[in-house]
Amino acid sequence: MITNRSSKGTFTLLTAVTACFILLPMMMFTFEVGRITLAQKELHAATDTAALAAAVAISKNAGKTTAELTDIGRNQGLIYMRRNFIYDQTLRNVNLGSGQTNNLGLHQGTINITYDPVNNIVTAQSEFCMDLAFGNLLDLGPTTIRSISKATTSGTSQSDIVVLFDYSQSMGSALIPARDEAATFVGKIPAGVHVGLIYFALNPETSIGLSKTQDNRDAVKNRLKSLTQMKSGTNTGDALLAAKNMLDGSGHSSGSKKIVVMITDGLARKPSNLTKGTAHALNIADQCKDSNITLYGIGFFHPNAGATAADGKNFMDKLQKKFGGDSEVYTVTNVTDLHNALDQLTHKGTGTPALIN
Repeated sequence: MITNRSSKGTFTLLTAVTACFILLPMMMFTFEVGRITLAQKELHAATDTAALAAAVAISKNAGKTTAELTDIGRNQGLIYMRRNFIYDQTLRNVNLGSGQTNNLGLHQGTINITYDPVNNIVTAQSEFCMDLAFGNLLDLGPTTIRSISKATTSGTSQSDIVVLFDYSQSMGSALIPARDEAATFVGKIPAGVHVGLIYFALNPETSIGLSKTQDNRDAVKNRLKSLTQMKSGTNTGDALLAAKNMLDGSGHSSGSKKIVVMITDGLARKPSNLTKGTAHALNIADQCKDSNITLYGIGFFHPNAGATAADGKNFMDKLQKKFGGDSEVYTVTNVTDLHNALDQLTHKGTGTPALIN
């Protein structure tokens, strides 16, 4: 039998050449595109938050000069930029020096926040230079990512928000990602908004009262992240009543909008009777409506939840109707949808300016 060894060797060589000079560069390029896309997404989210935080700060200091308001807005915007841009841990000033680089290769970044008093618009612009991991091999230099966001300062009013978190036993493995998403949500609420925390299962537990200080905000986030022990029962009615009492109490700021942001994974039970629990929760919802409280409810009906998505949506819809007004409810089945729902609430009805870009 005669074998053409020369042809086999040529084919092997061609395969190796193709892998080295075509497939490998394509894989490197795809990797770089993914990194750039991720960095761009995070930069845009952080720039949004910076613009909103600046707008809140400016709105709370009416009567000052334009220069003073611009400085106030810029300082507050930079604080939130540092706090939320997770790929820029080295950011300490407006301009990163060329010697500073973070874990994604971002450096020489600039952030510019301006205020237009005529149109009541705050504009935040950010720009960062990003080194490519395979830049030398691909013969590519650093790339620049940019983002611009605008927010309006008109019609801004202060709010009091009570985060109502269900840590009942049915949360199971979903507890940790849910509590972390809730903590991230709290961290994105701009300064000036009062925040309190109540978590509940069989009974509500008042963890942290209403306050607008950063220490209080950090305490709420840390307490959420520390929730591990789960208990049976989902006493939504008493939890809503506790939130109502907090919003009607001495910690409430006169004239502020009262808001409850509730995350739950089950139907109301009091303590184990579904019918009585639902009726009790709806009765408390009526009382909350009388106190002009707005509900933003998220039903997180994951696979191990205490209710199916259909039953849960039915219950959440009933709550929304009882609360009325601007109240909204969301039904989600996974952590990604939970994140997206909370992200929508970051600027919806929380007394913060709205993005206009």
